[in-house]
Amino acid sequence: MTYKGTVDIHDDEETKSWFYPALAARKFPTDAERAAWYADMLDSPNRVILCINPTKRVSYDGRKKQSFDD
Repeated sequence: MTYKGTVDIHDDEETKSWFYPALAARKFPTDAERAAWYADMLDSPNRVILCINPTKRVSYDGRKKQSFDD
């Protein structure tokens, strides 16, 4: 799957302060201690958050591919 579009780059502390814990809670929904560790680990120097605004989706389904023998 490929997405084409534009991207917003977020490097501000306000976005990072809600995004990292939300992502960590999604990854470890039943382990708050591990989620907290993961959110803390994500907050590293020079890390940015990319928000993709898709304009086109390109998918591939090999089962639909027509062979040259057909």
